[in-house]
Amino acid sequence: MTTSRVPGLLALSIAGCASHLPTWTSGQIGCPVDEVVITNEDTVWSTRTWTARCRGKTYSCSEHSEGQANAHVACKENRDEALEAPPTVCQFDTQCRGNRQCRDGQCVAPAPPASASPADSP
Repeated sequence: MTTSRVPGLLALSIAGCASHLPTWTSGQIGCPVDEVVITNEDTVWSTRTWTARCRGKTYSCSEHSEGQANAHVACKENRDEALEAPPTVCQFDTQCRGNRQCRDGQCVAPAPPASASPADSP
């Protein structure tokens, strides 16, 4: 193997491992793989850390490798963030039932129509 190929192979092996993060995270937090969003991935020596979001919750996760066959994964919910903001349920009005509207990530009943003021009456 020539040295010019080593960086390319290293990049491929790192990218291949990154695709496992949603699966590993799903097993730790009990959320479906297709709903897990991974951000802030960082690797230092044999430890990888990342942030995962699913269903309005945020988790700090880590994986420590002890050789190719032994990887220990752990995730912990960021409770401080969960207390600060209510979970986002919607992004668009179409995600809410009936005539409810999406306001600040929550489905709410629409505001009642403004009543006619006495000045508007004939």
